[in-house]
Amino acid sequence: MEEAPLLKADGALVFSSPESFRRHYDLYLGKGGALVRPEARLQPLEHVRVRLTLPGAGELALEAQVTNLAGDMALLHFIDLSGDDAGRLRLAADATESPTREMSPEERPSDEMLREVAALVAGIPPEASPSDLPPPPPPLTPAVVQDLQLPPQPTARPRSPMTPQPPPAFVLLDPPPPAAPTPPPPRASPAPAFVLLDPPPQPVPSPPPYAPPSPSPAPAAAPPGATPAPPPPPHSAPQAPAQPAYNAAAAAAGLLSQADRPFKNPTTPQDFLALPLLRPPPVEQAPEPAMPLVLQWLASLKAPAVSMRVRLGRSRDFLAYVLFGQEVRSSTPVDTLVRAMGELSGQLEIRSVPEGPKAPFSASLASIRFSVLRELLKRYGEADLGSGLSARMGMSPKLNAHGMGLLRVIGLSEPQLRMAQRLLGGSHPLDVVLNNGIGIRSTWAVIYLEQLLGGMTWVEPQPRENVVVEELRFLVERLRVADHFEVLGLHYTSPPRSVDRAYERLQREYGPGSRAAAQSAKLAEEIWQRVQQAYGTLKTAVGRKQYRKDRFPNVRMDYASQIVTSQSQLAEMRGELDLAIDLLEAAIELNPTAELMGHINRVRAKKSGG
Repeated sequence: MEEAPLLKADGALVFSSPESFRRHYDLYLGKGGALVRPEARLQPLEHVRVRLTLPGAGELALEAQVTNLAGDMALLHFIDLSGDDAGRLRLAADATESPTREMSPEERPSDEMLREVAALVAGIPPEASPSDLPPPPPPLTPAVVQDLQLPPQPTARPRSPMTPQPPPAFVLLDPPPPAAPTPPPPRASPAPAFVLLDPPPQPVPSPPPYAPPSPSPAPAAAPPGATPAPPPPPHSAPQAPAQPAYNAAAAAAGLLSQADRPFKNPTTPQDFLALPLLRPPPVEQAPEPAMPLVLQWLASLKAPAVSMRVRLGRSRDFLAYVLFGQEVRSSTPVDTLVRAMGELSGQLEIRSVPEGPKAPFSASLASIRFSVLRELLKRYGEADLGSGLSARMGMSPKLNAHGMGLLRVIGLSEPQLRMAQRLLGGSHPLDVVLNNGIGIRSTWAVIYLEQLLGGMTWVEPQPRENVVVEELRFLVERLRVADHFEVLGLHYTSPPRSVDRAYERLQREYGPGSRAAAQSAKLAEEIWQRVQQAYGTLKTAVGRKQYRKDRFPNVRMDYASQIVTSQSQLAEMRGELDLAIDLLEAAIELNPTAELMGHINRVRAKKSGG
C-alpha cells in the first residue's frame, strides 16, 4: 500500500515526495478524500481543517470529516469540495513528474534474486539444475524498479523442463491481457469507500500433517527436602478474535431496504442527549429513528441520489433529494424543511433514484443536520433544559479539542461563539456561564450541542476569587479595543436616555466601593477610567453626533434612522409607549425630520391620554 501522508496537528498534510502526492491523488485525492497518518488523535465524525501544499500551485485549505479509523490511519472525506479546488488538485497532480535517481547498492536486486524470479515466470521447477535456468534479464532502470509494486499475478502452470522458454526479459512489468473484455466498472461515488482501511482477508492456513506424539521424558526426581516444582499451567483457551473497526457505512446499509418508516424525535432534553450520533446503530435496531439519526445514516450511506419525503399529516408533505451524502436539494426553502424535520413525529419515505434533479434551494447535509438539532432544542423550555443537566450544576464545562473544532461547524451565532470561547474553558461554574449576556436559552443550546457531539468535558470549578479576577482581566482587554458605545454596553443607534442609565449601572459594578474593586482594585480602576472616558464623550447630543461622524464615516445615518423608526412602530403596536418614545428620540438624533417630530408628538399625546 502507498505510504500515507502525515497529517500534522496544525492541519498541514505532508507528503514524502511529489511522486507520493501523484500516487495519492490517483488513489484518494481524486475521489474526494485522503488516507492519512494523524499526528494528533482524531475522533469519528470529527471535522478537521487540512492544508495541502500543492507542487507548483501554492497552498489549498479544505474542510474534511473523519469517516473511518483503523489503527494509526484515518480516512478523511472532503466536505463541499468545489470544482475549482478539484481542478487545482488535478492540475498539480498532472504537473508532477516522477524524479529519477540512482539506485543504491542495497536497493538494486541481486543476480540470484533475478534468476529465481525469471525461473518462476518461465515455469521451471525449483528442483531443476542451475544450468537449466535462463540468463538474467537486462539491468532494470530506476523508473522500472519504482513501479515494481504490481498486482498479484496468476500462478503459472509448471512447464516441462524439456521445452525451455526464452528469457522473459520485461514480462514482470506487463501483466497478461485478460481473456475476455470486462464491462466498464459502475459509476463510483466521489467519496472514498470505507473498505480502503479494511485489510484484505488472510488465507486460512492448512492444518499441519499429523505426527505421532513423542514420549516426553519423565521428570527428574526432586532431592529430599526441596520444594516441588509447580505443575505446568493448563492450556489456555484461544483468545477471541478482535472486534472489527466500527463502519458507519455498514450501519446505514439497510436504510433503503425499508422505504417507508415512521420517525420520532426526542421529546425531552434527556432523550436528546441520548441520541447515538457518534456511533449510529444499524438501521434494523431503530424501528422509529429520530430525524438527526436518519440524516447521519444518509451521510454515511453516500448513495449517488436518494429521495427523502417527510409526511406530517394529509396536507403537509415535503420532498428533498440527498446526493452522495453531502448535498440536499429541495423545492422547499431550507428553513421550512428544517422545521418539518424538527417535528415530534411523522412518516418518512426514502427511495433510491437515478439522479437528483435540480432545485431552487440547496444546502450541505452537515449544515441541515446541525440545524435540525438546534430546531429540536427550541421545543424545550428553560426549566426542562436545566433539569436535563441538573447533575452538572456544580461543575465547570470545558471544551476539548474536538469541541473547539465543532464551534465553527454547528452553526452558532457570533454572540454564542464569543461566549463559548470565553466561558467554556473550565474556569467558570455552570451557574456563572448561564448568567451571561446572550441569554440562558442560547447558552443551553451551545452546551447541549457540544455535550451531544462529544465536545464537552466537566471539571471541578476554580475558587470564586480567581474567576472574578479572570473576568475583570478579560473585560479590560476587550475595552481597550472597543468604541465608546460598546464600553457602555450600547449600540450607536441606542436611545439618548440609555447613556445615563448605562453609566449608573457601570458605576455600581466597577466604581469605587464596588464588589469588583474589592476583588482587584487595579483592574476595577482601569475599567472605571475607560467608562468615564466614554461617558464624557457621549453624554451630550453634540458629542454623540460628532463621535458617530468620526467613528462611523461610512454609515448612512438616514438608513439607520429608518430601521429605528420601524422598531418604534412595532413597540407602539405592542402598547410599549415608553420604549416607542425612546426609539423615536434615537431616530430623530440620527436623522431629524419634520415627519419624525410629528410622529413622536402623536405618541406622547397618546401616552398622556390626549
